[in-house]
Amino acid sequence: MAKVINITFKFLSVSLSKKVISMLQFKLLIYTITILFINTLYASELFLPKDIYLSLKTHKLQKDYEKLIKKDVGKRIECSLNYQTLDSHKYPLYSKILAKVVQEYKDEYNATDPKKMVLNDIKEMDYFERNSYDWEVSLFAITDKTLTVAINTRTYLGGAHGNSETIYQTYTLKDTKPISYDDIFKPHSDDKFASIIEEYYKKIKRFPKNANVKEWEGWLVENMPLPELDAITPTDDGLFVYYATYAFKPYPSGETKLLIPYDRLTSVINPKGIFASYIKPKSKRYKRYINEHAYIESFISTSKHQVKIHINAINFTKDKHALLAISTPQFFGKNVIKSYDKSQFDSIAFYPKGSAIYNDDTRSNIKARYMLIELYDKDWKQNETKSFDIIFKIPKRFDEFIFDVRFATFADMYHSLPLWFEGYISQQHFEVFRESIKLK
Repeated sequence: MAKVINITFKFLSVSLSKKVISMLQFKLLIYTITILFINTLYASELFLPKDIYLSLKTHKLQKDYEKLIKKDVGKRIECSLNYQTLDSHKYPLYSKILAKVVQEYKDEYNATDPKKMVLNDIKEMDYFERNSYDWEVSLFAITDKTLTVAINTRTYLGGAHGNSETIYQTYTLKDTKPISYDDIFKPHSDDKFASIIEEYYKKIKRFPKNANVKEWEGWLVENMPLPELDAITPTDDGLFVYYATYAFKPYPSGETKLLIPYDRLTSVINPKGIFASYIKPKSKRYKRYINEHAYIESFISTSKHQVKIHINAINFTKDKHALLAISTPQFFGKNVIKSYDKSQFDSIAFYPKGSAIYNDDTRSNIKARYMLIELYDKDWKQNETKSFDIIFKIPKRFDEFIFDVRFATFADMYHSLPLWFEGYISQQHFEVFRESIKLK
């Protein structure tokens, strides 16, 4: 059991005759905090073992500094340090690394003189009624070789918007030491790595060929910058790469987060490093995706030119009429399907190459370029899990198996997983998650 401990230090200089925050501002603040928490939880859950459960507990320490600065009425400074702990008996090594990072930040936090901090901020900054500094230390990713802790900083010092940035500290499980660039990459591979990131980014964002990045997406630079070591996280599913706001795009574009498959990194991964095995074919893979609309997890295994897929999907919406769609870009008909079990769904439809299928871009039917499978249910209750099993028989000439998956409701097609710009564009012009597994 993981516990999220929230220790909040509030430094206040407030006049009782003046409202610090309106009800509208309060509601907006609560909504923003809720969304930030949900997004953080979803992102973290993707790269952690299934048996690590996160719960939230709050502990507050307050001090009223109303008398500290009598001239500056209506001012408020709020600081918080949020962090997670793990059961040290069940996860002794994970707990040790996480506790070490948390303690470093607690020591730094405790070393701050709150009185001096309040005085300096009010003296040096022309801030609004409510300034805030928030730090969050959380467990982000675990592989069989590493553990990564994310440290997110959110600040608001007045003006049109606040700022947020995250750094990722990764440690080896063997000796609990921080990883280095050499642990992951070949020497002198910086330029190549940056070009791979840029190429992958442009592909998933569907950049036109030879598009000017500044004109097409308003980049602040000509080329994708090389990420710092604390912006890179190894996961079981790929290399997670993070760019903060303003790293290469303007503020409205927000942060950029990419999960680059290891098979795209074979030219830069150190063959003698701790992640050399990640660029070799795997016979099993587990993936999961989640947003406010749905949850999908897939278990993929291969043996003797067969691929077995087990999918669990949860509908988080109140729309009961929903579908789970799977497509196979390499294959055209049902001849590659050995068996399937659709017993938990009302019906299943197969659309081989040449079939009429709906296209969301043209808003009309088109001819399928490859096989599409859709599972329908008219009574998929909220928070209900449905499962689907299918086995493909793969011709010997193929060295990779690729399939796409998505969830959507009929009441509102925007109730979907993935959302816009989260995945690949399918032949129907819907966003899909693309899975691939090496067969040789």
